[in-house]
Amino acid sequence: MTDKKLDRRVQRTRQALKDALIRLIPEQGYESITVADITSAANVNRATLYMHYRDKNDLLLRMIDDELAAFASELEPPDPSKLNNAQPSEPLVVALRHIAGRADFYRVMFGSQGVAAVAVQVRHTLAAISTQRLQYLMPQGSGQSAPVEISAHFAAGALIGVISWWLENDQPVPPEHLSRYLMGLIAPAMYASIGLTLPQRPPDAPSSGD
Repeated sequence: MTDKKLDRRVQRTRQALKDALIRLIPEQGYESITVADITSAANVNRATLYMHYRDKNDLLLRMIDDELAAFASELEPPDPSKLNNAQPSEPLVVALRHIAGRADFYRVMFGSQGVAAVAVQVRHTLAAISTQRLQYLMPQGSGQSAPVEISAHFAAGALIGVISWWLENDQPVPPEHLSRYLMGLIAPAMYASIGLTLPQRPPDAPSSGD
């Protein structure tokens, strides 16, 4: 068997295990799911799962790592000229489009039967990205009203809350509009905390009914 065929088979097996876990979480709740449940749902034997993952926790964490790596790879460096409280944030639009494209996955992970550790991991990743971008954008010699890490975690926590609502309600507004609303709510406080004043524009986002 060629390496390419083996790689494709490995990818299919891993995807089957991931899909099985996602299907089982709403039905059983993560804590009650066993390795046998996952392998049965994926139609593979237990030994196959252990060839790829240590246990169900390793499977879950690798899934999240893959999702977050895919998101981070889509981000571009921050451009101060594009910052505006009333405009969609490009990184935020990228994040929301990524989540919308994997809505079933994130809805399960953030849902009541999901895993608290997942939301924490996503929050830490969003905060790390926000910290890096805020440090890049901070004017030299500016007076900070709060440490960058606090501002970043404030923004990340707010994003997780709104994104959870957005998924629970089947994304009632598109990513671009939601990004604009979030920028209007979060950006003034977050950027003011690093001494950055953004240009203002009258909000022009369509209502959720448009």
